Amino acid sequence: PGAKLKNEYEKVRKALNLPKVVLDDLGINVRGDGQAAEEVVPGGSKDALADLFFDGKFFIFPSFFRTMLMLKKAKRDFGIIFRTFGADSMNVVTEFNRFCEGTHPCYNGKNNFPLARFDGSKGSKNFILDQSHVGVVHRSPNMSEISLVMGTVKKQNPTQTQTLEDAYTKELEEKRIKIIKNSDQVYVSMLEMLKESSSLGWIDDYLYWKRNDEKQLASKFMLVDQSDYNILQIFFDESINDTDRCIADPRDLMDGTPIPRREALGKYIITCDTLKAITDPDYFLKLIDQAEKLREEEINQIEKGVEVEKAFEEVKDEWEQFQSLPEDEYLRKTIYPLLYPALHSVNLERPDDPIASIAMYMLKYKHRVTLPTKPGEPPQTCLLYTSPSPRDRQKSRMPSSA
Repeated sequence: PGAKLKNEYEKVRKALNLPKVVLDDLGINVRGDGQAAEEVVPGGSKDALADLFFDGKFFIFPSFFRTMLMLKKAKRDFGIIFRTFGADSMNVVTEFNRFCEGTHPCYNGKNNFPLARFDGSKGSKNFILDQSHVGVVHRSPNMSEISLVMGTVKKQNPTQTQTLEDAYTKELEEKRIKIIKNSDQVYVSMLEMLKESSSLGWIDDYLYWKRNDEKQLASKFMLVDQSDYNILQIFFDESINDTDRCIADPRDLMDGTPIPRREALGKYIITCDTLKAITDPDYFLKLIDQAEKLREEEINQIEKGVEVEKAFEEVKDEWEQFQSLPEDEYLRKTIYPLLYPALHSVNLERPDDPIASIAMYMLKYKHRVTLPTKPGEPPQTCLLYTSPSPRDRQKSRMPSSA
């Protein structure tokens, strides 16, 4: 099963695997199927890198690193905030910092690889994530208050009778953290911190999101100053969609009201197609360009005094748009994103009945995304699921963002 997708699978596997010259240098032995042939044994000066890349794969998509390199080459001013519900953030931080320091095995200037320097040296901006620029998000039960605890990745949940200060008493006494309250102060502090270090890392409030039925209004908040024409915030995540299960919650900075999804989609919040992000080196660059064009059109309308209302009734019916997609695009949206993690899962687990396992996997996750409804029919779910990371099949991990 899946023989027709073999070329697609090989393309994905090749894009995720570290080059052979790097694997050899790190002493990592990888089998023909791309899996580590044996566990990396500590010992030697390359331990840290070998342990990080124990299975011979990137943690962060190469297309993300290429985006940083190309934006720097174009002399673009940008910052990055990593957002995650997960507990694997330190592996992401480690690989990212290696890249910024120029010590990542694929970006160190050796073996014909490019040299990446985002560490503040030679006039470059400093993107290295240190302890003071990572933190945890706290959201209040009434959804109105957002707090940020910077300087830690360990979240302390206050009891009903405690304040945040009570929960972090020891850390505050040792001056290891800083508590920032209210959305306007969080936004101002975010801009100030990005001037010190051009990257931040936040662990979002997973428990709050779960307690509120995983609804958009309880998901990863995003504060947007729509009156600022100089800054465009873009949130990438595989779980962004036009439903109340959207993983990003864009809010207007001035009054805290939610920005309608259809106004935010493609401009402030963008669905990350994992398969394309893996196989297309310029994937994020293209999306950034599209978002900037949408924002520029909106600003031009505002300056001309035109009402900023999307004429959705003039746009082709969503179902017609979906049905008229090119063959490759249609399959990418409906089959490939789900089949890839299913095939990968089968490859790892090697079940007695792989065909049944693939079918079970697809049925299990078919509810994740709702595709356009055919006119005259009630909404139905379709087989579409975009995996946060191929490593999710190897160890439990909650969705993450970049």
